[in-house]
Amino acid sequence: MSNFRIASRYAHALYLKAVESAQDEAVAADMRALVTLSHENREFRAFLNSPVISKDVKSNALNAICKDFHSNSKEIFHLALKKNREMMLPDIAAAYLSEYNQLKGIVEATVTAATELDAKELETIQAFVKKQTGAKNVELSVKKDASIIGGVVIRFKDRIYDTSIHNQINKLKKELNIA
Repeated sequence: MSNFRIASRYAHALYLKAVESAQDEAVAADMRALVTLSHENREFRAFLNSPVISKDVKSNALNAICKDFHSNSKEIFHLALKKNREMMLPDIAAAYLSEYNQLKGIVEATVTAATELDAKELETIQAFVKKQTGAKNVELSVKKDASIIGGVVIRFKDRIYDTSIHNQINKLKKELNIA
């Protein structure tokens, strides 16, 4: 069975338990924190993947790292440890967030701009994404990248809307066979 399917099954079970105890939002916050930690901290990923580190050490470390997490979140961590699937915790967290967002009508979007965007521009982008997806809510993640020169790049679901000047220059180069 693929890791994606396994992670999805754990995530679905966690989601059902969280909804049953009316803690789905608290667990979603925990899962966001775990995904962020795993993306930003290479040592954490290496720790989870290490076959040399004992289950007790991993359990104690996870308890210390996640001491403020909801009990449902901690239970899935310990179940994954028990089943030798601790390396899948970031995937389980991502799958949980995917299911949570889908059922709550939330779309995650990433906006890359050359300069800071003000509140009105962010609202316009949110409205655009809502219209394109039919979502109830849009969670924007804003990145700053001066290399795009101007404009914005909006990524959500499997779509990319690239209105950057960098992209327009590349298109023009292709048309003129310069590239």
